[in-house]
Amino acid sequence: MKRIAFTIEAPRICTATAKVGTRIVGMATAWYDSKGDWVILRSEVRPRYRRRGIATAMYRTIEENSGRLLKPAISLSDDAFEFWKAYRSEAVANDLRHRPE
Repeated sequence: MKRIAFTIEAPRICTATAKVGTRIVGMATAWYDSKGDWVILRSEVRPRYRRRGIATAMYRTIEENSGRLLKPAISLSDDAFEFWKAYRSEAVANDLRHRPE
């Protein structure tokens, strides 16, 4: 069973940590930018635990505790783009790198 812990590390940085038992299996860090948005700085889930909803649970934890929707980083890998497209498609609607030609 996974547990998600939420911490505020500084006034503008927060982290969600996912654990299975005592083992940390994922971590997501968001930064409160000058536009008033929470932007994901870093997100990682151990390979063995991927595709189980852990990243989604961490993102939702940050959103619920911050009271704001998250936004992706400006530059996304193909995997990150696919995640955001499924998680909140409007967040990547204008992504030029992944726009069909």
